[in-house]
Amino acid sequence: MSKIVWNETAARWFRDAAEYTQFNKKLASLLLELIPERGTLCDIGCGLALTDIELAQHFERVTCVDKSAEAVELASRCVEKSGLSNIEVIKADGRELEGQWDAVITLFHGTERDFTGRYPRLARGTFVAAVHEGSKDGQSITGRKVQKPCTADTVTAALNDAKINYTAAKHSLEYGQPLRSLVDGMNFLRAYSDGANDAQLYDRLNTRVVETGHKDLPYYLPAKKRFSLIKIPREANPQL
Repeated sequence: MSKIVWNETAARWFRDAAEYTQFNKKLASLLLELIPERGTLCDIGCGLALTDIELAQHFERVTCVDKSAEAVELASRCVEKSGLSNIEVIKADGRELEGQWDAVITLFHGTERDFTGRYPRLARGTFVAAVHEGSKDGQSITGRKVQKPCTADTVTAALNDAKINYTAAKHSLEYGQPLRSLVDGMNFLRAYSDGANDAQLYDRLNTRVVETGHKDLPYYLPAKKRFSLIKIPREANPQL
């Protein structure tokens, strides 16, 4: 998958998917089961902060961090629209972040080095990472091999090598893309392809899209997001 380019259209796709699939609400529920602390929370690589908005009612203060100025601007608008007053959105690189929070999360962001190094140390209590399941070797729409980011297997192997105590649980949630129109679908696939031509994109759309009967989101590209939630408790890792 191509790197996310944060703009109004991408933000709308994420918001539509959150509303239609309830992915962020369901993910927040899974995270709450792993985090006993209810004081301060930091999300590194927050994107639009959609999961943080779902979590915020359970914490005293939530800090959302992203190094993309565009993501921070869009996340700030989402937070403002939510009406919540205990969420702060800041522009910063998580790898240079200073301070500590009761709990720290990172959702589909980061590397093996981050998870065995700086990120868990930012948590006084619990650090949780949501990491993609599957192989690092994937295939694009055009048939070319692509390298995915780190996976649960590579992260847990790195944690084992570093002698860091953790727990890991596999999950699968529906997280496809609802669409305003078929043109919207083509634009979505084009944004996340690796240069596939229109014929290839149309073939992907035509073979996968389903009609929803929803007035505003009449089409849907189904997809399952398979991931592991990896928990690193500070109390079990005094070396951190």
